[in-house]
Amino acid sequence: SDMPITTDESVQNDAYKTWDVSEYIQDTIAPKKILHFNFFDFLGLIWLIGALTAFLVKIIKYRAFLQTILKNSVGGTVPFDIPKRLAVYKTDMLDAPLMLGLFKPRLFLPSAELGHADLRLILMHELTHYKRKDILYKWISMAVQCIHWFNPIVYIVSRQIDLSCEISCDYAVTIK
Repeated sequence: SDMPITTDESVQNDAYKTWDVSEYIQDTIAPKKILHFNFFDFLGLIWLIGALTAFLVKIIKYRAFLQTILKNSVGGTVPFDIPKRLAVYKTDMLDAPLMLGLFKPRLFLPSAELGHADLRLILMHELTHYKRKDILYKWISMAVQCIHWFNPIVYIVSRQIDLSCEISCDYAVTIK
């Protein structure tokens, strides 16, 4: 007597209920929103594209310059004691000495003949850069430039870092 009374029509509807596949796909398989893109996502994407582009451009230019200068250089020696890890090259491409390479440092000297005293001062200056790991600071500065590519103050600070490294090395050499 507690059993609900059902009509033949309700039993028949439950037994032969149709199943809508498109609703199932919509609710379980397909995401509700395929692309939710707001203004801040857009800014983040622009920043990421700018940072990656700046980094790639700097790396490509650096590698091209390094390859060019290596092709136009000859291995050299200097009559002073320098770390064995530091390779010395002479090139016609430069008017002033230059050190390149974070993991494999290379010192490039101009091909022009230098007097013993001048060469000694140049090497002292460049070895000060080497000992202080100035190349590492310049790479960090470059990475910060890439991350903050949109901020002009970063370029000013980076230039100041370069100048400070040079002045500091000049000062260290002159007081010796």
